[in-house]
Amino acid sequence: MSAFRSIGCCFNGIYKRSVAKLVNFCFVVLLISFSSQLLADTFSPEEKLAAIKNSLVNLALESEVRLGAAAFIDTAGILHESSTITSDINVSGIRVMSYLREAGIPQANIDVSALSDKSCSANKKYIKRQALVSLLNDSSYHSYQRLGDHYIDEIGQYLEVNLLEELDYSHSWRVAKQLNYDSVYESFVSSSVLENAGYKFEVNLRHINAIDLKKIGEGLVNQSITLPYNFVTWGNPHLSDIKFETRSSDHTLIYELTLKDAHSNKLLWEGNARLYYPKIARDYKKDIIPPTLRSRIKKITRDFVADASEAIECNSNYYKLAVVSGKDDEYKIYAGERAGLKIGDQVLLSVNSNIFSQSLNEYNLAGLALATVKKLDSDTAVLKHLAGAKPDGIGSISRSIGVLFN
Repeated sequence: MSAFRSIGCCFNGIYKRSVAKLVNFCFVVLLISFSSQLLADTFSPEEKLAAIKNSLVNLALESEVRLGAAAFIDTAGILHESSTITSDINVSGIRVMSYLREAGIPQANIDVSALSDKSCSANKKYIKRQALVSLLNDSSYHSYQRLGDHYIDEIGQYLEVNLLEELDYSHSWRVAKQLNYDSVYESFVSSSVLENAGYKFEVNLRHINAIDLKKIGEGLVNQSITLPYNFVTWGNPHLSDIKFETRSSDHTLIYELTLKDAHSNKLLWEGNARLYYPKIARDYKKDIIPPTLRSRIKKITRDFVADASEAIECNSNYYKLAVVSGKDDEYKIYAGERAGLKIGDQVLLSVNSNIFSQSLNEYNLAGLALATVKKLDSDTAVLKHLAGAKPDGIGSISRSIGVLFN
């Protein structure tokens, strides 16, 4: 029995020492975590912004760079030299892991998605891109020109509706049909928030041979005159030598879809495919769009949406700033809960320009600012300025943009 007591005491001692070591280890980990959090809390918003700038510059210098130099001598015999360093790195999505000081300079330990491998895993997957969809009018044909039982405009409208449905089904887009207004007042009272979307899809449908289609359209007038005679001929056995065509011609159409930046009109992606309108029987009843054509439209549109989404997967979501009445440190953007934004999301502001489409230099870096999402409703958000450059006046605000980052 005493042996069992000795063994029990031994295990009890081992257990107590193990627990004590575990407690000490947990305390050390907690102390390190607390110290890291305390260090982050000691950084002001201005220091955090400076840390992000420094880390981005360091990241660019660590990548593959190209050095360029230029020099000239002016009329006074003075030598002027300049050098530029170009980095091939493309970054989308920034996650700040921690802040620290190195030799008194604020630095940020950042986790980024470098796009040299075309991977954009750091992008916010829950953010929906906003776009308008419009059907273009092809001037090469007239609206009365037909394909079988349908006007070409009817098929174009079917394409537009189908595209809106596919984009909405993809869960990556928030879209609406682009409307045309007769006056500025009508636009002011009737327009929706999505009219400020950052992207636009343009649908264009045209006949592969517009000249022949135009002749067919002009021939409808003659056909309307000769049809009664054809009907009499069809019902009169004594006029059997005159033939009446009972099937319409087949047609080949070109379906074109483009995706553009709504603010700059820059082309981001384009696709085109052929559609085939089959021969159909001529009678006095109008049928729906042929099933084979509808099926092909759905498949092509689904592929177009997937290709367009992939083409801009690495593009950052940016929003133009708007004025908040009575506030000089708050700005409105036309994206809200329905687009996937959340309270506390961090936004990098580029004041007076879009720095993300320009070369990175000291002047452009000085135009960066840090903001956070302060208020949200379904379609808009209010940003609170935290640090950095600040837009001055309505004109400056309207020229500024905000980019969402992790």
